[in-house]
Amino acid sequence: MATFYASKTGEVSAREKEHSALVRELAGECMTLLENDGTLPLAGAGKVAVYGNGVRHTVKGGTGSGDVNTRTVVTIEQGLKEAGFEILTGKWLDEYDKVLADAQAAYQAELAKKAEELHIPIFAVMFSEAFAQPDVPAITEKEDTDTAIYVLSRNSGEGADRYNRACDYLLGENELADIAYLAEHYEKTVLF
Repeated sequence: MATFYASKTGEVSAREKEHSALVRELAGECMTLLENDGTLPLAGAGKVAVYGNGVRHTVKGGTGSGDVNTRTVVTIEQGLKEAGFEILTGKWLDEYDKVLADAQAAYQAELAKKAEELHIPIFAVMFSEAFAQPDVPAITEKEDTDTAIYVLSRNSGEGADRYNRACDYLLGENELADIAYLAEHYEKTVLF
């Protein structure tokens, strides 16, 4: 008898429910804290300032064969809100979304141009021209909370290797400045 790993219907199977519960149970055990000064776990729901490119664009898996098929993905922002936290940085997150959308549009236009010049399909250009993560907006004001969370995110995988450059493997100038700003202006700063 064949075993099917992909659902042929929209119904969530018992296997999916069981595996989802197991992943949720193990998630906390699969993280490594490099340093904890007592900030984590957070004392409870409240107001938080949340920044970084991974807040709304949380990486669930890599690219190509490194991708993970799942019915749902919970972003850091969604998870915090569902846990009862009030996110005070919606304006900053919206600004980053605009920066990202503009960078992705420019990237797609450049891919299309090169593909047309070379007379090849656009996906063939994608493997030689990985998307360069744009730098984040600068943080210029403190929010009304003592807790800041900064979420760094970089996707990689098949056709999208990381390179030793800013906003890629290395932090961007604004990321470095933002983290320093948060550490100086907030009593509790968490970096993911």
